[in-house]
Amino acid sequence: MDVLLAQLQYPTIREAVQRLPSLGVHDPNSPLRIEWQTPSQDQIYSAPRVGLTLKQPSHAKLCFLMELFRYCVEPHRLTKGKPILVLAVDVFSKISLVKPALRQKYWHQALTPCQPLQEKGDTVESQLKLFGWRYQAIMQPLFRG
Repeated sequence: MDVLLAQLQYPTIREAVQRLPSLGVHDPNSPLRIEWQTPSQDQIYSAPRVGLTLKQPSHAKLCFLMELFRYCVEPHRLTKGKPILVLAVDVFSKISLVKPALRQKYWHQALTPCQPLQEKGDTVESQLKLFGWRYQAIMQPLFRG
């Protein structure tokens, strides 16, 4: 939000809402409008969403946990959720974003058996275990030492 306010040159959300002529995403005069563009030729990568945890475990959350709902075209520029992003790109796009030793560490943690309702997903290690739990059928045959 701070970046958006800086670009709009307003110090607060309240001031931006009061002074901008429109905040409608379909209004061509709105600074927050959606502009359709010709699709780029860039590859689109997907990875698990950042922020969904099992701090309050429930079977209903399991179907969403580590689902590939995060999309990007420049995965090397992302920092939040990097370990699970690295594994997702590695597993599904066959591209390594990190040095081999770090890749090996992430794979090792992801292939550590876990009980999903006992993992909170609030640490890197726990997120990697949950990723491995979710995609173990795909990951086991791919693991390369």
